[in-house]
Amino acid sequence: RDITYPDDWEKAHPLMQQVVHDGKHIVLDKRYIRPDNTTIWVRNSMSALKGEDGKPNAILAVTHDITENKRAE
Repeated sequence: RDITYPDDWEKAHPLMQQVVHDGKHIVLDKRYIRPDNTTIWVRNSMSALKGEDGKPNAILAVTHDITENKRAE
């Protein structure tokens, strides 16, 4: 939450909860705030990793910087 742009948290948080609780795969575009306070756009692809009991026990997240794509739009 600390690095997510505040306006994007309300959209991102419920989707991330779906991954945690339901094991749902999501793809989400959102903004991050860097340590120097600049903002970048990222595409997060998140999936639950399930344990032997079939329940999600970890999250795999792949984050790709899409700032240049957003600028081109």
